[in-house]
Amino acid sequence: MAAAGTLAAGTGVLTAALLMPAASASSSQTWTAGGVLKITGGYNQTSAGTLSSVITGTTPGTKFGQLSVGGKATLAGTLKVNTGNGFVPGHGQSFSVLLYHTRSGMFGTLTGTPAYTVNYTATAANVVYP
Repeated sequence: MAAAGTLAAGTGVLTAALLMPAASASSSQTWTAGGVLKITGGYNQTSAGTLSSVITGTTPGTKFGQLSVGGKATLAGTLKVNTGNGFVPGHGQSFSVLLYHTRSGMFGTLTGTPAYTVNYTATAANVVYP
């Protein structure tokens, strides 16, 4: 499946593979402000794509958005993470904004406020509060 524009999601399941952005789109954004978006196939984010999450607490799906990929996550582009609603994480606190079965690549850019870092594990991309 190719998507053009912004894919904004709460909780749900997308039974497909997803390419962000689609060949016809100049840029795309997958936004998980709250809820868990599950993709049963793969997720391919190109250099023009952005995955965004807003963190307002510690519970995935209700206090921060999470993208869960049942297949391979191929990463490039931007990961944008912001903290909202007055929430202040503890120093070094980690949030799994992206889960995957396997991964290749890394996000080329990390943006947002405050300046989180990203830590990749075998099954997750975790943002870490400074």
